[in-house]
Parts: sequence; C-alpha cells; structure tokens
Amino acid sequence: MKLISKSGERRKITDKIFTVILVLVMAFTGYVMVMNAQGKAVSLFGNSILRVVTGSMEPTLLTGEYILVQKTDVSTLAEGDIITFYSEDPSTSGWLITHRIMEVTSDGTFITKGDANPVEDSVPVKPEKVLGKYVRKARFFAIVGSFADSRKLIMALVIIPILVLSFYETRTLAKLWKKYKGTDDGAGAGTNGESREDEIERIKREAVEEYLKQREMSNDEQGKEDEQSE
Repeated sequence: MKLISKSGERRKITDKIFTVILVLVMAFTGYVMVMNAQGKAVSLFGNSILRVVTGSMEPTLLTGEYILVQKTDVSTLAEGDIITFYSEDPSTSGWLITHRIMEVTSDGTFITKGDANPVEDSVPVKPEKVLGKYVRKARFFAIVGSFADSRKLIMALVIIPILVLSFYETRTLAKLWKKYKGTDDGAGAGTNGESREDEIERIKREAVEEYLKQREMSNDEQGKEDEQSE
C-alpha cells in the first residue's frame, strides 16, 4: 500500500507540473499572437518571434508564417543573410521589415531587398536598426494561428473535449480493472465460500456497477451545473 501511495503522489505531482507548463505555454502563445497582431516583436532570451504579414519575401517566407529572429553581431552579417530591421523608409517608417541583404556598403549600412520585390529597398538599413538575423520558421505558432479560422476553431472546441473525456473514461476503467484484478490475483476461494470463478464474476460485476455509479454521479453534477447556468 505504501508503494501505491507513493506512486500516486508522484503521479499527482507530475500532473500538476504538466498542467503548469501547459498553462504557461498557452499564455505565452496567446501573448505572442496578440503582440504580433499589433506589429510588435516578442523577445525572449535574445530571440524574437515575428509574423510575416506581406508577401515581399515569397516564396522563402510566406504570408502568415511565424519566424524566429536571433539577435546577432551586425559586423558578422553578410550578403545573402535575411535580417529583420526597423524601417526608415517614409512609407513604412517604424515598421519591422524582414528582407535579404543584397550588399554591405563601405559605411556599414545594408542594402536590402525582398525576394519577391523587383527592386532594392530605397533606404539603406543602419546597423543600429537591425533587430536580428532570421534563423528559422516557428511552425508551432503557425499551426496555432491557423485556428483563427472560425470553422477550425469550432472543430477544435468539439474534438478536444471529446478526446479529453475519452482519456478520462479510459483511465477510470483502467484503474477499476487494476484494482479488482489485484484483488483477484490475491484471492483463492471466495470469502463467503464461493468458487474462484464465481468470485471473478462478482468482482467484474462490482467493477461495472462502480463505473456506472461514477458515470451517473458525473451526469447528475453536470445536470446541476446546467440548471444553475440557466
């Protein structure tokens, strides 16, 4: 019994840690998406997560994708690198732009151009305006962002609860079976003189009855909550 108790305590601690991590990840993901919707970068440990909002870098970077930009020593940047910078072009002043370096000038500025654009950017990028160098795509945020579509969001709200409920029901049945299987393994003749076969049938029947009882209690509680909400 002590071993089972310790195992149960470890499982509870693990579940709590997992829940905390999940909540933090969800909160950070929401924060990133909100900030990106406002055209602001979210930086963490020298890395920034940005959303591509135009097609100027297609097909390298597609509209709607999220990218990871790493803070870097501007002196190491070279032709062909993709950088994110604060634009000083009057038409896009203050915006975060992600374009490819076409040339590093003698005065240390960068001539940039979007892969899909026919001409280079009209205003050179100063070193102090560089946010960082493009590292890779952040596909996780693109997947989450895809649920902005109302139909996909509704689908997720239907499917996820079903999966969670199925997981809970499976765990409940597994616990009941394990409990009574353990009783079965340790039993010889029944305590009331019943045969081993009769005892096994009785244990199975009690397991099913307990499961149905828990289901009924769960449904009653849900019914009360629904009545209160009405």
